[in-house]
Amino acid sequence: MEVKLNKLLEELEAKGLKGRSSSKSHLKSALYDWRIEGGWDNERCTVLNCDDKGYAFIAFTKREPRHCTLRHVFVLEDFRGEGVGVKLINMMKAEMNERGCERLRFFADLPSVKFYEKLGYNWHGKSKGGLPFYYGDSQGNLIDLPKAQQGYNHTEPEIIVDTPSLPRSKSVSKVEVSTTLAHDKPNTAPKW
Repeated sequence: MEVKLNKLLEELEAKGLKGRSSSKSHLKSALYDWRIEGGWDNERCTVLNCDDKGYAFIAFTKREPRHCTLRHVFVLEDFRGEGVGVKLINMMKAEMNERGCERLRFFADLPSVKFYEKLGYNWHGKSKGGLPFYYGDSQGNLIDLPKAQQGYNHTEPEIIVDTPSLPRSKSVSKVEVSTTLAHDKPNTAPKW
C-alpha cells in the first residue's frame, strides 16, 4: 500500500493540484504522518482503500479504553460527491467492529466539518488550533472524555482578547489586537 500511495502522490503532483483541500495535500500529509508515527510497520494501524477513489488512515490503541483514531481521510477530486467519503467511514466502522473497538476519536479539518455533521457527529470542543474534536462511539454519540483528553470540553472555547493601552497624546491609525483561545494557555493542552 505504501508504494501504491507514493506513486499516487507522484501522479497528483504531476497534475499540479494545489491548495490545502487538494487530495495531493491530504495524501502528502497522511504519508508524512504515517512514516513519522510508524504506521506502515504497526499491526494496530491500517489504510482503508475505497476502490482507489479515496483512503482513510486509522489507528487503534492497545490501552483501555481502546479506541480507533481516524487520522486522515481524503477522496480524490474526480470522485468527490459520489459517496466515497461515506463508504470510507462505513469501512472504518466495520474495521472497528471486527477489532471489537467501540470508541472513536478524530479532529476534523474545517472544510470537512459539515460532512461529519451530516453523518451525525457532534463535537466535544476544539483543539488549540481551532479544529473540532470528536470522542464517542462510531454512531456519533459523545462519550465522556478520558482523563488524557479532558482539556477538550463540550463548549466553544473561551476567547480572551488583549488590547494594548493607547497613548493619549499620539494619533494611532492601527491597533494590534491579540486573540488567544483559552486552550492555548501554557500547560492546558491535553497530553496524548
